[in-house]
Amino acid sequence: MPPINCLQFSGISYNSDGINAPYSWPVSGCAGSNPLSDWIKTDPVIANLSNNVTWIGLANGRSINSPADGHVAATVPGPPIANVLVGKLVGKGHVLVYSDEWITYTTQWNGVGNPETTDPACVGFLPQDVYQTAQFWYNMIKWSQPSATCFTIVDEQQPVVVW
Repeated sequence: MPPINCLQFSGISYNSDGINAPYSWPVSGCAGSNPLSDWIKTDPVIANLSNNVTWIGLANGRSINSPADGHVAATVPGPPIANVLVGKLVGKGHVLVYSDEWITYTTQWNGVGNPETTDPACVGFLPQDVYQTAQFWYNMIKWSQPSATCFTIVDEQQPVVVW
């Protein structure tokens, strides 16, 4: 049986490649992922997705095909340049697709499970030190459901700016 494409209705799809953000020592070596930093802030539809976010982790993700009416919010350099965060307005809803699952790992939020946590060379370069994962999640939820006012993210290590 062929795989089910749950995004087909939106025209957004994943490729089967494996892409990475540029390697950046010591962050990449200490975080276990590479820092995604190529945000597109000129498209007003998706500009707020990068509010107060400089870096988030990405490692061996999948590039994303954006339809003509899609909005590319982040890329990684190529060749070719690859889309890694794509949003689209569909009817009254919003569809948002990210390239990689690293943003769901506790190692990227608070360092739990990251073997580099005890490495003196990684002081100040661990994901909880350099990534704004909680802020990115807030931005994605807020963009996906702009009228939502019923949630709060509390994270003492990564304060979240509400916009």
